[in-house]
Amino acid sequence: MKFATEGGAIAAKTDIAKYLILDALVGNTDRHHENWGLVLWTRDDQWYGKVAPSFDHATSLGREWHGAGQVRAQRILDQHQIGRYSERARGAVYWSSSDDHAPGPLELVRRATRLYPEIFGEPLSYVARIDPVILQSCVEKVPNDWMSPLSKCFAIDLMAYNLSELRKLAP
Repeated sequence: MKFATEGGAIAAKTDIAKYLILDALVGNTDRHHENWGLVLWTRDDQWYGKVAPSFDHATSLGREWHGAGQVRAQRILDQHQIGRYSERARGAVYWSSSDDHAPGPLELVRRATRLYPEIFGEPLSYVARIDPVILQSCVEKVPNDWMSPLSKCFAIDLMAYNLSELRKLAP
């Protein structure tokens, strides 16, 4: 398989870095071997490909806080423990085959940025310019019958924390 453009391999690596950064921002813990994709096509009997758009973000934004879980979510918010919640998250992308647990989304980006600053630098610079008010505005537009006010507060606080941590990694 060839990449569609001369810089296709670097573009693919950058796209994957963007996936991981998005996962870290929204707290997506379900990126695993079946949550990546390639778009493939043939031209002149040669296969070409590129990284598919990101998909399956269902385990993001503290989505588990409904029903009885709302009490725990409220406690995390009241005790200002959103950072602890985010840092304790476990992802599904293992850093090493010898690891017992996969690092959380933020830790995965931290490690990858140290090893591959040339790939993560530009996307992190972009994320560092995001205004947290924009994130809050997006979440607040979600209808209350889709996302409770408490879940919205949790998601906003989670993204604000994660954004502040990602900004520390930007060049």
